[in-house]
Parts: sequence; structure tokens; C-alpha cells
Amino acid sequence: MKKVLFAAFLLMAALLLSYSIRKGDVLRVEVVGYPDLTRDCTVDIEGAITFPYVGRVKVEGLNVEEVMKLLEEKLSFSFSEPKVVVSLLKIAPRSVYISGVVNRAVDMGMEDLTVSKLLSLLNSTVDLSSVDLSSVKVVRNGKVYTLDLSSLLWGEIPEKDIVLQENDQVILPEKSYTDFVKIVGAVAKPGIYPFKKGMTLVDLLAVAGGTTQESSGRIVVLSGKETLEVSEKEIYQKNVPLKPGDTVHVQKLDERFAYIVGAVARPGMYTFSKEESLTLKNLVAKAGGLSIDKRFIEKVLITRDGRTLEYDPDVLDENIEIKVGDVVEIKKFEKTEVYVSGYVSRPGVYEISPKENVTLEKLLSMAGGIKGTLEEVESIVVTREASVITLSPDRLDFSVKPGDVVNVKEFIPKKAYILGYVRNPGLYTFGKSEAFTLRNLIAKAGGFVDESQVVSVKVEGKEYFTDEIVKEDIALEDGVFVYVERYTDRFVYMVGDNVSRNGKMSFEKEEPFTLSTALKKYGIEDFSLIKGLSLLRNGKEMTFDPKKILTEDVPLEKGDTVLVRTVQTKRIYFTGDVYGYVDFAKDEDITLEKALARFGKVQRKYVSGLKVIEDGRVQQFDELVDVPLEDGAVVEIDLKESIRVYVDGFVRAPQMVMFEVDEAPLLDRAIVKAGGYREDALFEAGNITVLRDGHEITVPKEQASSFELEDGDLVFVRYREKTHVYVFGEGITNTLVTFEDEETPTLRSVLGKVGGVKSTGSERIVVVKPDGEKKEVNYEDVIETGGPVLESGSVVFVPLETENFAYVVGEVARPGAYELKGDVTLLKLIAQAGGLSNWALRTKVVLRRGEKEFTYDFTNIEEVQNVKVEPGDVVYVPPVETNYVYVLGNVRNPGIVKVDKYSTVFDVVMRAGGFTDRAATNRTFLFKGGPQGEVTVCDLSGVLSGKGGGVNPSVSPGDVVFVPDNPLIQVTEALSIVNTIFNTVKNVKDVMGW
Repeated sequence: MKKVLFAAFLLMAALLLSYSIRKGDVLRVEVVGYPDLTRDCTVDIEGAITFPYVGRVKVEGLNVEEVMKLLEEKLSFSFSEPKVVVSLLKIAPRSVYISGVVNRAVDMGMEDLTVSKLLSLLNSTVDLSSVDLSSVKVVRNGKVYTLDLSSLLWGEIPEKDIVLQENDQVILPEKSYTDFVKIVGAVAKPGIYPFKKGMTLVDLLAVAGGTTQESSGRIVVLSGKETLEVSEKEIYQKNVPLKPGDTVHVQKLDERFAYIVGAVARPGMYTFSKEESLTLKNLVAKAGGLSIDKRFIEKVLITRDGRTLEYDPDVLDENIEIKVGDVVEIKKFEKTEVYVSGYVSRPGVYEISPKENVTLEKLLSMAGGIKGTLEEVESIVVTREASVITLSPDRLDFSVKPGDVVNVKEFIPKKAYILGYVRNPGLYTFGKSEAFTLRNLIAKAGGFVDESQVVSVKVEGKEYFTDEIVKEDIALEDGVFVYVERYTDRFVYMVGDNVSRNGKMSFEKEEPFTLSTALKKYGIEDFSLIKGLSLLRNGKEMTFDPKKILTEDVPLEKGDTVLVRTVQTKRIYFTGDVYGYVDFAKDEDITLEKALARFGKVQRKYVSGLKVIEDGRVQQFDELVDVPLEDGAVVEIDLKESIRVYVDGFVRAPQMVMFEVDEAPLLDRAIVKAGGYREDALFEAGNITVLRDGHEITVPKEQASSFELEDGDLVFVRYREKTHVYVFGEGITNTLVTFEDEETPTLRSVLGKVGGVKSTGSERIVVVKPDGEKKEVNYEDVIETGGPVLESGSVVFVPLETENFAYVVGEVARPGAYELKGDVTLLKLIAQAGGLSNWALRTKVVLRRGEKEFTYDFTNIEEVQNVKVEPGDVVYVPPVETNYVYVLGNVRNPGIVKVDKYSTVFDVVMRAGGFTDRAATNRTFLFKGGPQGEVTVCDLSGVLSGKGGGVNPSVSPGDVVFVPDNPLIQVTEALSIVNTIFNTVKNVKDVMGW
């Protein structure tokens, strides 16, 4: 047993080491010795994770060991020889998509899976006898692979089998012929017989009792689209093999018959009585009619006496005569299928006729259209036989042909962060036509503040100088962090008798950084007038002879304090966060308390610490104490500073909050200052993200009381949806039921929370899933078994015994079941449910009726007001696919900003980089739904200053926020400016593809 467990452990270790990280995986990252840094990191849509002290780093495609080494390398800049442990906590689904006889997605897990293994997994739920195993197709990256897996029926290994990859599409076509053979005509026992491997014509005649005296001696074998004629005398010499689905006809004497194969419902041999006309039309009718649309028929072939006649498909509309024994083949085009994959609503296989001119536009319409807008499409790749054609998204007039594989590739904008010495630091995205280079990124950020002050630009461990950036196009990687380093100001602190020049003294690049230069800048030309000269550096005092400075100059270091004394009284100098001095008489005793009282510029409560430097000795104090001081002593004072942070997200009043010097800047207190967490029936506060110096720190909600903030932090409180179920109906409490994380939302637990079903209620319970799928269960079964586990957002409905209800789920004000009284239209039903929410995708409201599904556009009122709703209908209102607003005017990064249900005007302004210095914060305009919508004037000055109040409404997709620079601007003037901007894009709905 131990050996088995050890082997299993080795196998799992090997799998983990070889496994490549994918989007959606969850990694647990631990730093040995630093338990507070342990994080569960989800690999995002761009293949990256975020970790403290590292920021965002791409891990997709790496194995676990490679991720460990990468994080250790990144953390080594902040920790000494860090040891990182990475484990795979959760694996994202590795799905393949099956269509044809069955439609579903299958998660392959970590192990490799071949097509034959996939079929064995499906065998318990799918009848493989209905699958045409000889023509299984796999669509991968625009290529189609056809496999013959028929040997699986005989328990043999297929000659060709391939290992599936993630996102492969497997097509299981329905079998045209069953695993039987049929024999009719002049035999003793005509009928259908099971096919056996290796079966021949002689074998079938034997099981059918042989031929009778009525036999004409002519035998015809119909095998698929082919026919074979043999004489009864030849069958023993030819040994004709049969295939599953073959039909054998032993012709009778004087029998009127004809054969039909190909694109008809029931291919085979059909007899005609003396009264029936032997015509093509009658033969097709006997065969159940055409199995496909006539536009997919290439030609009609009639074989008679060894000669084959060819006809146009229009002959099927004519009543032409045929002869006894004719073989008619309704031949369809060999290629009619087009494969559509990628960024479309319904990827799959679609049939087109080679006779028609089908454009990409029409084909994509058949596939439900592009998911978003054409702007979100990078290219459309058409694979045709051995050639690959790459088209721009505007080439929708391109003609597709049967056999083409069309892949619509989504464009994913590249992103880069730039911080440091640029005008508008922040996150920038690049469009399809924009070169993703360092030069362009700097230009997007408004350029350098002052190019002459730039030292270098750092990009992922590399360093570039300004002349390199101008000369070369330096390509960037997606998600890169760029830091522009400015020339660090060289400075010293001057303390002395020249009060007007005391404090911080800066040096230009070209100035000598020496003590003599500092004295001259301080205003002393004659050094012989100096009575005392000393230098404080790293807590040590150095004394110099002023007369020797001109000949023996002293180099300075950044942060030095220079003490210059030109008078003979007793003097105490102050430096640090305050500058100056106080004088005392020669016979006066000096103490620290007395010196501070005479200085008069510092309150005790604002002092965080101080140092006293005398004769090269340094005394350090964490609080004020009264100690004696000597003439010339230096007191270095550190003052507490107020802290300002921005609080955004799932709070009552998003704004900037301030901590006074005597307040502890804890995260939970900042949230309280912003009004506390929002209260909502469906949502609750989740983890908190703190953006600090370009890095994201994730703080669990329960740790908010111990997390200390720093000045300039941006706090974003995230939210999560509670598991919830809507309950409606007769004999039951109509309410919203929510669940805690540890609770399982079974139907029985829902009924328990609402007090069960009263005697007036029905025994039937209807459950409608969030996507509109409906299921009916019995009350007694629920009580006994617990019933199904419900998805969040489901509707539980107890109907009347005579059900006359329709169901509405999704983005409406009040999801639920509604009784239909009289004629109810789709428009009226949505009105009963409170109307569409601001987050509804109005152009694609789905009505499900049994197995059928209809899509309606609620921007076309004439269309939906005439649609009648029937009992049992389910209406599903999906959420918007493009949840963006426009932020224009005096913000640092104007443009499109992504929003959620709790975003406010202040939120989107902060996500657009915040206000510029010229912004009129008390007169921000909100245009609901676009420039022509309702206008709200918002005063955000109180929110920004931390005082609260003002107008800060919520925003919805399609809104426009405009920040002017004139606090007296009128609505008409603001509208004119916004309309000017939108003249090039017509309106918000066109831009967003709604």
C-alpha cells in the first residue's frame, strides 16, 4: 500500500512539474518566514498574477518551479534571499466542446485525453450507435481533422487517434445508416438482419432463406451512395462484402421498382403497383422526400442499362418518367459546411450552398453576430484548403465557400503602467493601430515633465536613456511597469544667523557640491567673519576652520546639515522638519524645554521624535524631556504628518479622507470615514485592494482593523454577490432568500428559510435558473431528498394548480413569476417585473418557449409590444457586454472607464486619473445614457476634500461624465463641448456596439 501511495505521489509531482500554468488557475504563494505574505493568486485573463512587493507578473505558460524562481528573483529586490513556495490550489477547466449528436463541454482535467478516451467517457450518457464513428471531426485553430473510429465498435484500437487540446471542438455526426443490413424481394425471409463483421452477400442470402422461384436472377446491392449489380450465378465467385446499412434487392420477375440513394430521408428500393405512375417525383415521395434543402443538391443522376444520365436539381420539380430498375442518386454537394469559431455568439458548424454568394457578414449573422463591436475584433482568419487568408474586420463583404474555417480573433488591448517623472502617470492601453513602444507610452503620459532632469527610464530591469528612446523604437511587453527616474535634487540644510536663507538649500547639476559653495549661496563672501562652522552627517558633528575652506574645500553629501555662526551670544539651532535658532544671554542656563518655548514654532503633540547633537555626541528621544543644553547645540525635530487617502468602491460615500497626526491611519477607520460599507440585499463587501506606489496589495476584509495606511494610498473596497434565491407563489412567503458561504443552497433549505409551503400551495415547485432554464420538482421529493442545489439568482415558484404564469429572470428590477391575466405582451411582462435595469443588454432579450428560443430588441418598441407571452414562457434579460462610461474634460486620463453596479461619478473620475489642477470640481456634468440624456450637475468638491456632502450619483453603461475648467459654465455650453467630441463617433451606442 505504501508503494502505491508513493507512486501516486511521484506521479502527481511529475504532473505538477510538467503542467503549464493557465488562465483561471489559482496558485498559493508563500514566502518562508513571512506568513503575512501568503496569498491565493488567480491567474487573470491576461495570464498574470499580482503579489505584494512584485506587482503584476505574467505566469501563463510557466510551470510551478519556474514561477517559484521568477518570484524569488523579483522579491530579492526587497528581501534577502527569499524562499518562495508555490502550489497549484485550483486548476481552471480544460474544456473541449462537443457538438452534433450531443452538445456539451467536457473538462479534461490535468491528464491528456484522446478522442477515443473522450468517447468512452461519453458512452454512459450517449448512445454511440447513433454516431457516425467513421467521420468524427476535430476543429483546432482553424484546421479540421477527420478521424475514422469505427473500429471502436469491434473493440479494436483505431489506426488514427489524436490527443485533444484545450478549446478543441469535437463534432460527432449522426449516423446515416444503422448497424443492420436489409434484404427485400425474391427471398424466403425478407427483412432486416444484424450486421456481423466480415459479412458477405452469400451470408445474408443464407440467413434470409435463399432466393425463391420468383427471382429474376438480378441482385442489386445499395451501399450508401453506390449501387452494385450482380447476377445470382456470380455471387459465389465474387464473394461480395457488405457494410452496415446496405440494402440488398433480389429482383422478382415482372416487378415494377426503382432504387433511390443519396439525399433522401429513406434511401432504398421502392416498388410500384400497376396503377402507380413510375415517375421521379413519386419515387422521391416514397423515399420520404429530400433530406436537405434543394439548394444543397448538386445534381440528379439516373443510371439505366449501364449508362448514367445527369440532370439539374430543378428536374425534381418536374414529373419525368423513369424506367423499371433505374437507380436514382440525389447527389448533394460534397462540401456545404463552414466552421465558425472565436469571438462570435454561437460558434459552430453552418451549412451554405456553393450556388449562393454568402458573405462574411451573412455567415457571422448566422453565428449570432460578433460578441462585441468590430472595434474589438483584431482580425478574421479564413482557412481555405492549404491557404490562410487574414482579413481586417471591415472586410465583411468577403465571400466564404463550403469547407472554409472562419476564426474571428478578439483584439485584446495591450497595457502598460508608467510612473515617475512624467506629466500624467498611470495605466495606458494601446489600440490595434498604435505601436506598443516606449516612446509612444511616454507620449501618452504627456511626456517628461522636464527632459533635462530625466536620469533614465527603467523597464523590467533594463535602463534606457533619453537619447536611446528618441533614436530607437523600443518594444514593450504587455503589462509592463515603466519608471521614469528624475535627477535627484542635491541638497543640504542650512542653519545659522541668516534667517531668510535657513532651511533646505538645493544645488543645480552644474554647481559644485562643496561647503564653500554652500557658504557663498548662504550669503557669506568673507569667510573670516564666521565665528563657528560645523557639519552634521549621519548623527556626527565635524568642525572646520573657516579660514581654510577656500584652500581645503569640503565635499558635501546629500542631506548634510551646515551650522554657521557669526555672533558671540549663546545660541541653540533647530533643524529637521523646522529650521531656525534662539539666542540666550552668556550667563543664562539653557534647557530643551526653555529652548522650545522660546522658539515657539512647535506644539508638543505634533513631535514624533528628536535628536540633540552636542560636541559630536547624539542623544535621541522618542518624546520631549527637559535636558540641559550647551551653547551651539543642534536640536533635530521630526514632526508627525497628516495622512490623506482616497476611499472608493463598495462604501456609502467614496471620497478622500484625512487622518490627523494623532490618529492611527488604520484601514477600517478609513472605511468608516467614507460612510462605512454599503448595505445591500444582494451584495456584501469583499476583500480590499490598496494601491500603493504602483503596486496592488490585497487585504482580506477581516484584517482591515490591523492594516496601516500610508499617505497617498488609494483604497478600493471590492464587493461580491451573496448566494441568493427569489421565492414567489401561492401558499409560500414571497421574499428574497440569501445564504452564508458555509450554507449549501438546496431547495429544501430555501423552503425551510421561508417556513415551508402552506396547504393552499401546489405539490409542484418550479425552479428557473439564472440563464432561463426551467425545471419542475415535486414537494414531497424535496422534503425527502433535499432537492437540487440551486444556482445563485434562481427563481423558486410554487404555482396555482391551474398554472398561468410566465417567468422573468436576469437584469430586471424584480425577477420572478408573473400571472398572465388576459393578453400579455412581452413589453407588458417586463413592465410587471419593474422594467429593465440600467445593466440590461436591451438588444438581446431572450424568450424561451419549450425547446424554442427567440431574441428581441427592446430598443425597437414596435417589435416587442406585439409579442404575445404564453403560460410557461421564460424571459431572460442578459447583462450588458460593454460596461463602460466616457469621462471627458479636465481629468488626467480622459477616455473610456469600466464600471460596475456601484460606481459613482467620483469613482469614474478617480479611475480616469483624478482631476487636473484646472478642474472645476464643484460643477461636474453627468449625461445619463449619452450626450442627449438627462443632465445632472455634480458638486464633488466636498467629496474631494473629505468633508462629504455634495452630489455624487451612480453611473451606468453609456453615461458621459464631463469635467469643465470653468466653474460658471452652463449646461448648454457643456453639452456643446461634449457634442463636438462625439461628432466623430455619432453616439455612445455606436461606439460600444449596443
